[in-house]
Amino acid sequence: MKVKELMTRDPVCVTLPNSRNAVIKSMVEHSLTGVPVLRAKDNHYVGVITRQHIFRKPTVDQLALLVDSNYPTLTPDQSVITAAKEMVEKNIHHIPVLKDGTVKGIVTAADLLKVISLSKDKRPVSHFIKTVCVPVHTSTPITIASEVVRLANVYAMPVLNNEGKLAGIVTDRDLFNLSQVKDSMKTSDLGLGDDENTWSWEGMRNVMTLYYEISKIHLPDIPVKEVMVANPMTVFAQTSISEAARTMVDNDFGQLPVTNVNDQLVGMLYELDAITALIGD
Repeated sequence: MKVKELMTRDPVCVTLPNSRNAVIKSMVEHSLTGVPVLRAKDNHYVGVITRQHIFRKPTVDQLALLVDSNYPTLTPDQSVITAAKEMVEKNIHHIPVLKDGTVKGIVTAADLLKVISLSKDKRPVSHFIKTVCVPVHTSTPITIASEVVRLANVYAMPVLNNEGKLAGIVTDRDLFNLSQVKDSMKTSDLGLGDDENTWSWEGMRNVMTLYYEISKIHLPDIPVKEVMVANPMTVFAQTSISEAARTMVDNDFGQLPVTNVNDQLVGMLYELDAITALIGD
């Protein structure tokens, strides 16, 4: 299958020159975590900006200083296998599709999961667990959980109870949604004035899910059990990767806890790990 058969055509883009705040607002409006950047005068592709680029340089406002001009790209006629390899090797979740310097579409890890979900790949989920599983306890303070997210470079963690059983799952987004942000940051740092709609600020909180790492954002002193999604959907280690991918696609999950026949947690299946099914052994 070729990329052009799977990609989202005419994706949302931003143009240069522009500001960080304008980009953030565009991401919020369209529920995105990254967008291609075009040159305003001719819509020629320049690069990509993602939330990670913003987090790495939180004091930089000019888009020209934030855009990644070396970000991977694809052409419409390249294969989905090539797309999967690029995502896995570069640890990215979306890639612009270009033709003659013009953005024709974008392909995401979720798109590739759909391909796997429609396959008859019977290989077990256990074969694709590659990312180290980092669990936390229900009583772990969310301030500690946020540090685990940062240090382990994972965006979702299983939560265990006193018996060592899976009690829930917590993501970086769950943690950020509980963060307390100083009013001065809302207006001056992020460019949100008093006339902004409520959805703008709430949406921004959802998009910028790792921004709590910056010192101006504080997490309340509460345990993970008050934030986690309790009793999450799971898959067995012997479940086929195609079935697991269907579960992720149908429920818009970026990850799934994996258990054995004794209901013990054995790991987490993340979407980038799952799409290695397209690459082969």
